[in-house]
Amino acid sequence: MSQKTEFAQRLRALRKKEGLTQEEFGELVKVSINTVRRWEWRERTPRMEEIQRLAAALHVTESELLNGPERNEIKITLHFSEMPKESE
Repeated sequence: MSQKTEFAQRLRALRKKEGLTQEEFGELVKVSINTVRRWEWRERTPRMEEIQRLAAALHVTESELLNGPERNEIKITLHFSEMPKESE
């Protein structure tokens, strides 16, 4: 599955999780319903300034919106596992 497809599916799932229609979500993030539809149908991807508004409206980080929570958890796990251990 392409990243564009994954993003579109994630965006739609997060919007629905918040209980928002496409129209309500568009109003919240200050874009038209057609723009929301294009994002969810993979016809268009949001610009960076839109990503910030989308993430805030969906109560996720920008990284979670773009990459999904699973990938963030893996990055965090790797980060902490690579930290030097304290000497005893």
